Amino acid sequence: MSDSFAAGLLRRPIPASGELLPAVGLGTWQVFDVAAQRAKEELRERVAELAVAGAERILRREINAKVHAELLSTLKQELR
Repeated sequence: MSDSFAAGLLRRPIPASGELLPAVGLGTWQVFDVAAQRAKEELRERVAELAVAGAERILRREINAKVHAELLSTLKQELR
């Protein structure tokens, strides 16, 4: 790193040693947005539950229970 470039950087001291290191932003507002990610996962799971429940209601009216159980199993796996 050139001296002129390094001189323009914001620096923060390491508490234990006092050594100055460049302060670097990592754009953590998206990466560590745990609450939003959790909400998306919960919504995705709820939509999958509703899709399976709807499919079960439709398939209960049909005659071939074995084939429909296989379809429901496949659908559940694909939605998760």
